[in-house]
Amino acid sequence: MPHRAPNRKLAVLLEATSWSAADLARAVNTLGAAQGLRLRYDRTAVAHWLKGSRPRGPVPDLVAQALSHRAGRLISAEDTGLTPPGRLPGAGMPPPGTGQEGGGGLPGLIALCSQDADPNQRAALIGTVYSPAPHTPPVWRPDPPGPGPGGEPYASADEQFLSAMVELFAGLVRAHGGAYIRSALAAHLADNAARLASVPAADGIHPPVLDHCARLVHVLASMTADAGHHGLAHRYYALALELAREAGNRASYAITLRVMSVQALGLGHVHQAHSLADSAVECAGRNDPAVLAFVLAQRGHTHAALRDGKGAMADLVGSADAHRRADSHGGAFAVYPEAGIAYRRARTLQVLQRPAEAVLAFQSSVLHRDPGQHRPYALTQARLAEALVADGQLEEACAHWHIFLDHYPYVVGSNEAGRALARMLQHARSFPRQRQAVELIERGRASSARLPRY
Repeated sequence: MPHRAPNRKLAVLLEATSWSAADLARAVNTLGAAQGLRLRYDRTAVAHWLKGSRPRGPVPDLVAQALSHRAGRLISAEDTGLTPPGRLPGAGMPPPGTGQEGGGGLPGLIALCSQDADPNQRAALIGTVYSPAPHTPPVWRPDPPGPGPGGEPYASADEQFLSAMVELFAGLVRAHGGAYIRSALAAHLADNAARLASVPAADGIHPPVLDHCARLVHVLASMTADAGHHGLAHRYYALALELAREAGNRASYAITLRVMSVQALGLGHVHQAHSLADSAVECAGRNDPAVLAFVLAQRGHTHAALRDGKGAMADLVGSADAHRRADSHGGAFAVYPEAGIAYRRARTLQVLQRPAEAVLAFQSSVLHRDPGQHRPYALTQARLAEALVADGQLEEACAHWHIFLDHYPYVVGSNEAGRALARMLQHARSFPRQRQAVELIERGRASSARLPRY
């Protein structure tokens, strides 16, 4: 058996962060669970790492993330000593928005979607984990407008087709989540991006066509995140940024930055989330109140996560003011609905530990939701129930959790809905003598038993 040298890098990091082997194991398991990985590490596994063994990917990345959280600085997988010499998982992946991700724009999109659409290559892609970017957030630097078809008073056929596809797939995500249909969109993009990229260079690609491609990639990224594949989703978001930059559309760029902030916050990367949200606000500017309302609401949420109540409330006020000035008509990327404003306000108030106000905001969001959009409707019902429990209203909370369970079969493939179900069961188990809670546990367990297998 080959002799393994002790992992001094990892030992030094544990000592510097005042963590035990068990502390690190728990943190890695928690980070893995947030990304859909079922890990069962304990102090014994960490002891083996300290003696020189190396876990399989993506565990070194998760160890680096856990230690980064603890230390308050960026620690790479290479810094942990858990990767083979000369190899850093994720190394060489350029920052989003630089024009270099996957070869940039359409070529990068073709390469990534072609791999994703191939079942033989997909497993490696969806196994990658999300890692916070070791760089400052992307800055808006648009390409000069391409030549494109000139003088057309109407949208090109490509633009109309892609616009319809954006609305179709965005609607399907709202109705049923992204897990079941994301591979279909990946295949569609691989085929159609290749066709668009074959346009002779002298003709160029109409910027609105590029922008609709960016929006479709954004939708695919959201589907991928909803399926729990956060590392791959992050790569798609980066491509959406690049295409929006090439199209010269700062609104699409800001919206994608904002959703990347939502993803980072949901995975516990609070500082990364705030930095992305701040960049989104800066990019949005003041001329488009709909986009400004969208990004300010998210930045308010990140302020709250950083325990900056004053900053959080200021952004919520600014978001509400911009929303009042915005046009209420438009498609998936043109309008921030009232339900969305109320939901983000409620989430922010939850973090600020103002449960009564959060309940009112969630109730407003529910009133403005379309029950046919099962995913946002179910998730809002679940969050409202959590706010009601925090406000001491268990019976009312159980009623809303039952509504969540009514809609759960329509979004059973959604990772976010699965996490909401797990939170519901955890809350209900806190009331073992309450009949309503017991009934909820029984129904929740039955729903868990019908989870799909991929």
